[in-house]
Amino acid sequence: MFFPVATYSHIIGRCSITGGYVYRGSQYPELQGKYFFADYCGQEIGIVHQDNTLAWINGLPSAFFTSFGEDAQKELYVAGSSKLYKIVGTNLGVNNPSQREIKILPNPAYDFIQIDGFEHISQVFIFDSQGKFLKTINDLTGNTIDIKDLISGVYLFQVHADNLSYSFKLLKK
Repeated sequence: MFFPVATYSHIIGRCSITGGYVYRGSQYPELQGKYFFADYCGQEIGIVHQDNTLAWINGLPSAFFTSFGEDAQKELYVAGSSKLYKIVGTNLGVNNPSQREIKILPNPAYDFIQIDGFEHISQVFIFDSQGKFLKTINDLTGNTIDIKDLISGVYLFQVHADNLSYSFKLLKK
């Protein structure tokens, strides 16, 4: 039989644990080994420290947290109220990566597209409308992509930049 390593009361509006992850990323070393979870009704994120004590992140956006996940670099995300938040910083706050303004111009496009909103794009993966991988573009300079070699149609672009990943559809004329 296994006993809980940490418990908390439901008397102050908490009702349901949303399971999480142990932080294994490298961006915030002070978070290493801490388990992040949420309470759906309490609208707060809990942290179980390595000594099994609990802490709570309060003052978050109004969200009913439903799920946790991690990216390829083991950075943590939490979903709630139709938004995705990234666990960030030493203050244990969250931010909303979807608030970043990304522009793909023009769309529809003929020969070139410009991707604005990133300092440095490390990789771009291009897929056809059926999801078949077509090509990779590495270390993009100027954030301009030559698409002359693509035939007319719909394409999916996956952009890796600034430690985040974004996807968008492009119509090539």
